[in-house]
Amino acid sequence: MDDCFDDFNGPDWEDWMIIGPLSEDIAREKREQDRIQREQDDADDDYWEMINRKW
Repeated sequence: MDDCFDDFNGPDWEDWMIIGPLSEDIAREKREQDRIQREQDDADDDYWEMINRKW
């Protein structure tokens, strides 16, 4: 069973051609989620500031 992995030297360049764009997509999606979260947090802050001004 271990014979399968004896000559494994890491990912080939073809594998990196798949991994690279995929990791960029994941990073882009994470940045978008962070941006949306910041916008919602700002909206929450605006709401509470408005509430606090009324009192």
